[in-house]
Amino acid sequence: MATVQGTEKNFEQTLKQGIVLLRDGVLLLRQPGMVPASAIDELVRQVRALDMNQVRRHLDEVARASGAADDGAETPSKGDGR
Repeated sequence: MATVQGTEKNFEQTLKQGIVLLRDGVLLLRQPGMVPASAIDELVRQVRALDMNQVRRHLDEVARASGAADDGAETPSKGDGR
């Protein structure tokens, strides 16, 4: 399985037991604790079935919406007269 450079060290420091699923450099799941083999098999099946272009579009939309919300919170309203 391919790894993203530097990712192993990041997770090694914070996740001692559990599962981390990455695909095409995108973190899809970080689950602490024991995970049964049957659940891992199902997770791998679901990850393989993902349309990663759709996942990236969704992440971009969430990031834009989050950025817009942050921008709105920092910008005074136009009608406050200041």
